[in-house]
Amino acid sequence: MTIADLIEQHIKNLLVSTATDMVIIRRQELAQMFDCVPSQINYVLQTRFTPEKGYVVESRRGGGGYIRIVRMMAPSRGEIIKDVILSIDRPLVQREVEEILEQLVELDVLDERTAVLLKALIKYECNDYNPEIANYVRASLLKITLLMELQSNFQG
Repeated sequence: MTIADLIEQHIKNLLVSTATDMVIIRRQELAQMFDCVPSQINYVLQTRFTPEKGYVVESRRGGGGYIRIVRMMAPSRGEIIKDVILSIDRPLVQREVEEILEQLVELDVLDERTAVLLKALIKYECNDYNPEIANYVRASLLKITLLMELQSNFQG
């Protein structure tokens, strides 16, 4: 586990332990706690606590400065799937498909087993195409499977 992982986990634990879905931290105190530079805290906040991941981060600098992290209301599973489908507006390389599926697992939209199966299926199905066409096929396969998941979401 990296220092960034530890910092992220600590902040998430703070959020879980509060009833308000909001936590106020001081960058310097957190840096001292993890024996790192304050820019490491900034890195974690900028990459792991983004609006796309369901967080709003407000920062106030200076002597009385603080960082407020607010966990936004989570969109429904169906809304997340629809947003991902709409965001797939171009051909995708395999790594992009994997990143999307990993994000869906992190958001509890897909379970780990389903994501692994989809990664393997999409990779296998695109093996026989030239790379340019494979990128289009990958995007289409991901969209189709997510549409099927969305449909089952509303039927079940």
